[in-house]
Order: sequence, then C-alpha cells, then structure tokens
Amino acid sequence: MFGWGLNFIAVGWIVLEATGSKMALAHLAVVTTIPGMLIVLIGGTIIDRYNRKHILVFLDFYRIIVLLVVLISFRLGTFELWQIYLLSFFLSIGSSLFWPCASAFTQEIVSGRKYMQANSFLSASYQIGILFGAAIGGFIVADFGAEVALWLNAGTYFLSALFLMAVPYKMGARDAGDHQVIKSLKKGFAFARSNKMIFGYGLSAVLSDIAVWGGFPIVTLAFSEDVLGMGAKGFGLLDGAYGAGAFLATFLSLLFLQRFRRDIVLGILYGLATIACGMMFGVGVFFASLILFFLMGIANNSARIISRTIMMEKVPNEVMGRMQTLWGIFVRVMMVCVAMFLGWVAEKFSVEIAFLWNAILFAMPIAGVFVVKMFQQGFFAKPLDEQKIEPAVGLLD
Repeated sequence: MFGWGLNFIAVGWIVLEATGSKMALAHLAVVTTIPGMLIVLIGGTIIDRYNRKHILVFLDFYRIIVLLVVLISFRLGTFELWQIYLLSFFLSIGSSLFWPCASAFTQEIVSGRKYMQANSFLSASYQIGILFGAAIGGFIVADFGAEVALWLNAGTYFLSALFLMAVPYKMGARDAGDHQVIKSLKKGFAFARSNKMIFGYGLSAVLSDIAVWGGFPIVTLAFSEDVLGMGAKGFGLLDGAYGAGAFLATFLSLLFLQRFRRDIVLGILYGLATIACGMMFGVGVFFASLILFFLMGIANNSARIISRTIMMEKVPNEVMGRMQTLWGIFVRVMMVCVAMFLGWVAEKFSVEIAFLWNAILFAMPIAGVFVVKMFQQGFFAKPLDEQKIEPAVGLLD
C-alpha cells in the first residue's frame, strides 16, 4: 500500500499538471475502473478455485512488469501522456483481482474468532502504507518527479511478492465443479438471493468505499491545487491525514465494539464521516482540512473494519470470491458514475460543491444499517452473543 500511495499521487499529478482539467482526472478514474468491471466477472471464480497465494504473488510480478514498460519509456525519452492512461488500465487489471483475493486469503488463513483482530491488523498495515506512501509521495513527486515515485512503486510490489512467498499456506478444499464461469457465477447469485440482507448490507457498506476510491482522487487533487494552492505536497498531506486517522481506527474500532452495539457504532461512524466530508464546503484553511480528513479516516475505516468483519462472519469462505465479484461489479459501475459526475461538478461549479455530493455517499450506509436492523434483528449481533444470528442459507444449492 506504500507503493499504491506513491502511484496514486504520481499518476494523478502527471495528468492534472499536464491538462489542468478535473475532467481529465475523472477520465483517468474511468480508465482505471473499466478493466475491473471486466475482470471482476471471472475474478471470483479464479479466486475460489485456484491457489490464492500463487495468485497474489503472480499479480505482484505482473504489476511490476506493467510499471517497467512505462518507466523504460521515461528513460528513453519517449513518454507521452496517453501512456499514463494505459498504465492505469493494466495496473487496474491486476489490482482488481489482487484485493478481493487478498480478502478471501485472509479469511482462509485465520479462524472465525479472529476475524476482527485480523481485519484490524490488515487494516493497520494497509493504512500505514497509505499514510507514508501518500505523505512521502507528495514530496517525492514535488521534489524529484513522478518517475522516481513510480520506480519506488515497482519496488514495493517486489517486496510484497517476497513477503507473500514466505507466508505458510496450504490450499484448502475447492469446489471441483466450478470449471464454467457462468455456472460459478450463478452459485454466487443463488447465495445472494437466499441471503438478501447480507448482500444488501454489503451493497450499502461499499458506498463509503466508492466515496473514497471514486470521489477522493478527483476532489482532493483539485482541492489541493485550486483552493489550497499546495499542489502535490498538499495532496499528499491530506491523503496522509486520512491515512493517519484510518490507522488509528484499527485500534479504536475494537474499543468501540467493547462498549456499544455494532449497529449503533456503525451509524455514528458513518454519520461522522458524512459531517466531516460535508464541512469541506467553504473550508480554505489547510490545518482545518487536515483535521477533517483525519476525522474521515477514523470514522470511515472504523466502519469499514466492522463491516468487513460482519461479511467474513456471514459469507462462507468457499463462496466469498463470488460474493466479492457481485459487490465488485456494483462498486466499479458506481465509481465510473461518481468520478464522471464529481469531475463535472468540480469543473462546472466548484470542488467544494463536489465534496457535498461525496458526503451523500458516506450517508447512504446509515440507511443500510437502519433497514437491515429493521428486517433482521440479530444481523449485527456478535457471534458469541446470546442473541442468535440467522444462518446463511442456500450455499451452493
């Protein structure tokens, strides 16, 4: 994730500096999202059928090769802007398969009682990477250039592959009947139909991720350049503030759940993220912006950890990849829509108004919590609580 933070800033800044257009950033987001919409259709089947550790290592080396092609172009002096769009397209192919595979891999190697701790630890390492990658990346891009940031990005993928190869892992049982992609996806749809509350809550929960991955790349870059006048350094510091809050959330989420019910905690956290994002309207002071991004990091990542834990508890591992596929299709379609819409709003009106629209995405999961709680009382109960949780049904029928 350190490398992802470097890439996130380097690629976005190259496009913004070359074009000065928010819509160009939106187009970059669309190019990054489209391959994921295609890969996600077969990704769940691949993840659920083959050795997940091998998949993750392969994808790290694949992304290294993609980066090297563009970096060689830099060295030869033949680089053109269209190559950045092509780079983002092919990197997205790897990342679109890597992250759902990593989630299913984590679920497979830890016991059910440790899902919360595993998600917290995974999120901690994830946020440390983003925190340092984004904060340092802004200065690297500003002082040394985007090319240096991309070289470091390639190096982090190599280190990731080495660490993954060192993880002790024995492949668990797989469904031998899933040779056909369509047949496999039908089983995912069958599970979703039989467990509407699980699938529906998953759809509402990922809306906050869409706000971060679909909205922030546009509004944060534009805000740093147009409102703060701080360029890549300001973008890196704002993203780093979000990462710092998200890192702190890995510890706070555990404390929250010791004192309050999950549904109450989720409602409060999504509400805080909504308010903090909405308050970016009219804020032109750098320090105040840092605080708001920090609060968004705490609130959204705490809610994300809790929601991911709930999904791991309720979705059996042998079908997790296919459920990730269904949620992933929704996320990518929405990210394209959000990126284009916010790019248009920032270009036509102002980046502050774009923040207000992005805040709506943080607010929508609150409705998801309320609706699920209303129709299934025990949905948010902890597995060891006295309150009985309704079991998932219809798996692979």
